[in-house]
Amino acid sequence: FFGWLIKGAIHAGKAIHGLIHRRRH
Repeated sequence: FFGWLIKGAIHAGKAIHGLIHRRRH
C-alpha cells in the first residue's frame, strides 16, 4: 500500500509538473 501511495504521488507530481510546464510554454 505504501509503495502504491508513493507511486501515485510521483505520478500526480509528474502530471502537475507537466501541466505547469505546458502553461508556461
